[in-house]
Amino acid sequence: MGFASGLSAIGPHPDRAGTQSWDIGLHERFAIKEHHYVQFRGEFFNAFNTVNLSNPGTTLGTATFGSITGAGSARTVELGLKIRFLKWKKFSN
Repeated sequence: MGFASGLSAIGPHPDRAGTQSWDIGLHERFAIKEHHYVQFRGEFFNAFNTVNLSNPGTTLGTATFGSITGAGSARTVELGLKIRFLKWKKFSN
């Protein structure tokens, strides 16, 4: 179906309650010759760039008490290109 030859999505992580982080991977394979192809891949971590805040400071009497001073990682994108040679030809003398 067009460019949608490969799609995988992983939703919220069960060990991190209250966070949202969607990881999505896409890939497409293009034939060059009979036994050669190129595969293009794109992987998106925290694809929707949802802010996942850290817990607030819990030490009474400090400047950070009740303040949220951190967050989870932002969106990360990885792109890749792979060239495959599927069949070796034997040469005879």
